[in-house]
Amino acid sequence: MNFLKLVKKKEKKFDFKIVIALLVLAILLFLVRFLAPQSNVYARDFLPQDTTFYFQWTNQKVLLQNEADNTRFFDTSVPQEHLETLQGILGKDFSNLKEVIWFRTESAQDVNHYLVRFSSLPGKFLDSLQNSNPDYFYFQPSRDILLISESDALGQSLPELIVKRFTVNYIDQGLNIYWFPGSKPEFLSSWDNLLPEQLLARDIFINLQTTKGHVRLNLYQTRLEGGSHKPHPLSGARLLADFDLMAGFQASSTEFATNFISRDIILQLYNALPYYNLNQEEINNYILSDSILIQDGAGWLLVGKDDWQGLAIDLAHDFELQEVSKLLPDGTTYIELLAGEEQPVLEHEFSQLKYWQIDGLYGISLDNMYYLSNEAFLLEGIINNNRPLSSVFGDCLSDSSYEIGDFISLEVDQVPASSLRDYLETKNIGTLDIFSYQNSTVEGLQLCF
Repeated sequence: MNFLKLVKKKEKKFDFKIVIALLVLAILLFLVRFLAPQSNVYARDFLPQDTTFYFQWTNQKVLLQNEADNTRFFDTSVPQEHLETLQGILGKDFSNLKEVIWFRTESAQDVNHYLVRFSSLPGKFLDSLQNSNPDYFYFQPSRDILLISESDALGQSLPELIVKRFTVNYIDQGLNIYWFPGSKPEFLSSWDNLLPEQLLARDIFINLQTTKGHVRLNLYQTRLEGGSHKPHPLSGARLLADFDLMAGFQASSTEFATNFISRDIILQLYNALPYYNLNQEEINNYILSDSILIQDGAGWLLVGKDDWQGLAIDLAHDFELQEVSKLLPDGTTYIELLAGEEQPVLEHEFSQLKYWQIDGLYGISLDNMYYLSNEAFLLEGIINNNRPLSSVFGDCLSDSSYEIGDFISLEVDQVPASSLRDYLETKNIGTLDIFSYQNSTVEGLQLCF
């Protein structure tokens, strides 16, 4: 037997196994390095604690999209100038960006800083930037994240831990805007005329998304300590398939929502709605307290948790006033408006359900909720339709955790002449949905049109 040949065969076989093992190991390393899920690290994770303003483009699509819709809210030329500045600094690698944040801090209100996230930061890119644009300071806090600043004072102060207030209710689509009270840039000054003063006194976050001509604007703030949240008590009510205006109110609504929707919008509509004979106390009791109001032409419909029949006689008197001639002691004739006589309760049947009538008012109870209208056809529309509240705002709801509070849905041409209508028409807004919402961490307003 030739032992030398046998040894050589074994050596060759052994060498082949080593090659296979090394090849498999190389493949595994490749898979781990390039195909394993990457941790979600965002540029906004490195915003300093004393950030007083930021403007964030959340992805490449937003960086490149048409800004036309955003001109409804602010002068887009200013943030666009900052994008052009970055484009001049980064050159062809600007197209490699996945996220951009322009921000300012309390320590230097007039100094501009930028945090950018690349899909992949090129090797030795930092050195080339420092050589080609020495007027800026550059710092790389994490893989594919780069700080570009007009000052070298910021690099050492970037936080090691994520600032919590910048992650609450974070939305990774569209434009995100934040400002600290008193730190809003001039190009956002138009918001002073649109927002209630109590909102401007706290940190404000805005998310703006535009899709196929439709705009979704989400304005929110961190919830105050000790608050509670609950859904609208009539969230399961039946609604009409079509209407000109719908508004809902909660007796427990936060001041945040009540002042903006109830006072600044709905109260402006009262003179145009068909229940103008109601006094303010009745409006507060019947409409602004756990109720939904729907208007369709001259018809209206109220939804509530209490039986309307006990109140219908009083309401009928308010709606049906009679002119009565009377004489003063000196013989002068004058006309006095008096409530009509108490009306009998009539009963009607539609689709095998009975509803009642008192004077010109109609009412029914369905699913432990009570409906009152001045038009029988509206009540019959409720009987035939079971459209839920969620369907009205389905396209507008961006988070299933949002619990709707006060809300309004309307055609802008139904809004009485006012600064609000002027603004909406100037911005070519034809329909408008607004609702206040809360969840466990934030409270806010969402607008869709």
